[in-house]
Amino acid sequence: MKIKVLALLFSVAAAAQGPPPPISHIKGNLYRGNAGLHNVFLVTPDGIILVDPISTPFATALKPLLAERFHVPVRYVVYSHGHYDHIEGGSVFADTAQFVAHENVRRAMDGRLPQFPGGIWDANRNSRIEFEEAKFIARVDALVKKHGYCTVVVSEGAHRADGSFLAEQGTRDAFGHAQLGGAAPVVANMVKTALGHKFHWAVADYLQRAARHIASKTDVRQAYELGKRAVELALKGQNAVMPTIERTSDVPYRYRIGVADLADVANVEKFMPRDFISADGFSITEKCRRYLRPLIAGEDYPAYRGGLPVYATLKNVPVAPRLAPFALQ
Repeated sequence: MKIKVLALLFSVAAAAQGPPPPISHIKGNLYRGNAGLHNVFLVTPDGIILVDPISTPFATALKPLLAERFHVPVRYVVYSHGHYDHIEGGSVFADTAQFVAHENVRRAMDGRLPQFPGGIWDANRNSRIEFEEAKFIARVDALVKKHGYCTVVVSEGAHRADGSFLAEQGTRDAFGHAQLGGAAPVVANMVKTALGHKFHWAVADYLQRAARHIASKTDVRQAYELGKRAVELALKGQNAVMPTIERTSDVPYRYRIGVADLADVANVEKFMPRDFISADGFSITEKCRRYLRPLIAGEDYPAYRGGLPVYATLKNVPVAPRLAPFALQ
């Protein structure tokens, strides 16, 4: 889901004629925070949309006032631009808020913050949860004490507050992406060093890619449908496009095969929605389970021969050239 800011609300300098009340009403559900400087915020039943958290002292003074008066948390913090005196207070609301800004705001920052406080949510991103080692170790320790063991599933995209990946090797691919070497051994060694527990780690990797024999019926059906659609598009002469799966219903599960321009999706990351992730960042929500269940439903085992799955073997018969000889420039 892309978040677009349709109207910009800017913070303004405080007037000099006496101290205003801490919170003043503008109109409807729109208010202004006053603590030496001004900012504006919109109150909704689900939470507050706050524009420009100004400074840490400003945000620290404002936060309890919002809670006391409106009884809902700050759900979104909108950065109008990247100046330090407008966004430095963002970390105060990072426990409940998602951060929204134009994608150029990061590049426009003046450098006094290493990254956006609390992590940045911009117009093209859905969620980021930074890996906090102390918080993770405490969670593992508590679960081991309770159950006698702990199973950890970790994404290779797990990253620290400074944006570096746990599994980063220090090299980049042709597109500038970090080359990742596996987060599992990194996390396992953290546990060993901090808690002294024995561990075993495994990476699915090629085993997962070769596991067609345990693929879900939904997965197999969609794979064939996408392949068929791709061939149809190619035969129609369409280029720089890809077939997509567009869900229309969770229960019952329904979808359609669509088409997307590569210019819109190539080299673009789609992050997991924040409401798919539990509040503590260590699990998934019921909304996420509802999304995932139909994708893993049904069995579609291939035929077996001699204990091994039988797969189709391509004939790889070459076709006659259709283009005249040409030289690449």
